[in-house]
Amino acid sequence: MLEVCVAYDLLPGVNQDSYGAWAKKAISTTFAQPGLVEFRAHRNILGSPEVRTTSVWRSGADWIAFAEGWQRTSAWKSGVRHQWFLSLCALSKR
Repeated sequence: MLEVCVAYDLLPGVNQDSYGAWAKKAISTTFAQPGLVEFRAHRNILGSPEVRTTSVWRSGADWIAFAEGWQRTSAWKSGVRHQWFLSLCALSKR
């Protein structure tokens, strides 16, 4: 199993309605992926620009297939202003 952490900051001036629509689309796309075991998203209720998601995948190959497809979609080109950082947090056999 592979745990993937993605952290990103919404940049100043981001349109919150656009971000909300983008997040709903991104989450539903993620849930439809083969090999996804678990998905968690965290955002500070006080309005901090930091967002962190954690997903658990059955295998590294499942995540790679998702990540390669995700980069080709318009999800990152949605007009939502952000910077993002990726970390592969854990790799283990369970």
